[in-house]
Amino acid sequence: MREALSSKRDDMAATAPLPASMRTLAQALLRPAYGGAMAHIYRQAKVLELLAHQFDILGEMRTGLTMPLGHELRRVREARERLLVDLRDPPDLASLAAAVGMTPRRLNRSFRLLFGTTIFDYLRDARLDAARAALEAGSTLPLKQLARELGYNQASNFVTAFRRRFGVPPGFYRRVSESDH
Repeated sequence: MREALSSKRDDMAATAPLPASMRTLAQALLRPAYGGAMAHIYRQAKVLELLAHQFDILGEMRTGLTMPLGHELRRVREARERLLVDLRDPPDLASLAAAVGMTPRRLNRSFRLLFGTTIFDYLRDARLDAARAALEAGSTLPLKQLARELGYNQASNFVTAFRRRFGVPPGFYRRVSESDH
């Protein structure tokens, strides 16, 4: 975390197992979509959103739901790894659950408890993180092709999801990333 705050590390994903929603917020705090006075307002909004997520997690803890332990924890982590192997064509929930020896309902519930998000939302965030990384690395793939490589059949769905996640469309993000280099 110290490395991220001192700008030595830009990727929050490797610091600790954060729920995807909190990881997204941490990225937004480190890289605001706006500059100047708007950056300050944007960060304040993201901090409030972070607090709302934290209260949501605390609320779930009070309902008596417990984190998966032991072999179930290993199975859920294995499911996450299997999910991320091929972002273009990931397994469906039933196949994923069968591969790790769990029911779809149990896998979904345990996944949400462990990672703070649904399997589908985790996959979407992983795809968008991969897109962001590709754009920052200077990928010259057309956005339509990048979207297909990451499992989006429609480029418009990719652009919408990217804008919702990072606050700007991928084309704009690419131009800003290119000007940073």
